[in-house]
Amino acid sequence: MALGEQIQKIRNGLGLTQEGFAELLDVSFSTVNRWEMNRATPRISTLEEIKRVAVKNKIKVLDKEVSKKKPIAYALFAGAGGFHLGMEQFFNVLVANDIEPGAQATHKLNWPKLPFLLKDIRQVSADELLKLAGGKKPDIIFGGPPCQGFSTLGSKISGDPRNVLFDHYARLVAELNPKCFVFENVKTLTTMYNGRFRDSILKKFSELGYDVYEKILNSADYGFPDFANGLFFLVQKYQNPLSFLKLLMVMEWLNLIIQ
Repeated sequence: MALGEQIQKIRNGLGLTQEGFAELLDVSFSTVNRWEMNRATPRISTLEEIKRVAVKNKIKVLDKEVSKKKPIAYALFAGAGGFHLGMEQFFNVLVANDIEPGAQATHKLNWPKLPFLLKDIRQVSADELLKLAGGKKPDIIFGGPPCQGFSTLGSKISGDPRNVLFDHYARLVAELNPKCFVFENVKTLTTMYNGRFRDSILKKFSELGYDVYEKILNSADYGFPDFANGLFFLVQKYQNPLSFLKLLMVMEWLNLIIQ
């Protein structure tokens, strides 16, 4: 039985409409509708709450479906957590890192149970992240470093120290050895300073044994009221190459991040 059918079975067992079930879980009606149509997946914490409600009301469920495990993800340069909104549809985010206290405060409000490491990535170790994630290694790492040195609205200073923070992203990737990772930045990274930083990124990740795919996405193409281009690097291990079709499928879930 698909997860959406499980959720609908639980809702019907409670005698609730989709609106009532949404109110119980503090989500929108459209969110419940997407779950039941198998067009979206609840957060891990929400799945646990659904399971708890079902057990409390003696509604039989297929435990392995409702508690279905997702691949493990780590968030670097997490910011306010916007990247989470797309990624958590497919991955279980176990730890986040950023240097900004405001980012930590926002995470604690929206993801109170998610461990957050408030620290400069240049001082972050793989062991610290692993400890906060309960020793569970990531299947995927995602995040985008500061883009002020590349943005058309930024300083465009080639010596901006933030331009090389990807070196520490790459260091943590090397130490944690995920199956894949997603690296996001502004579109102009591909051309600024004659593409020097882009070429450096491609070379670095290739040396680590990864294939690198890149795609520019415009938020306006996905219902967002703004023309904002983002450059996404989708990077995965050589030994498990993506076919072109699979790559397009992966880019489709990346589209969720922008919405």
